[in-house]
Amino acid sequence: MKLLILADDFTGAMDTGCQFAAMGLKTWVLTQVRTTDLPAADVLVMNTQSRHMMPSQAYQVTKKILQALASSFDCIYIKTDSAFRGNLSGVLA
Repeated sequence: MKLLILADDFTGAMDTGCQFAAMGLKTWVLTQVRTTDLPAADVLVMNTQSRHMMPSQAYQVTKKILQALASSFDCIYIKTDSAFRGNLSGVLA
């Protein structure tokens, strides 16, 4: 199974990616949004850097990624902040 994880900041991306890597899955954490030239991995974690964007901007970034990549993954996980910081409404729309 191939898993795509979108996190709104670097810490969330690393926290999540490390857990999958520790289980022995080939995991890549990307610090920037990109939709081409992706590394081969079981788990691809992308820092969308959307934590401090306006909700409409966070929506557009997330939409762009999902339109380009969703069909290449079996499962997509949107990692949200445990304290509900960031643009939850924009990202989850």
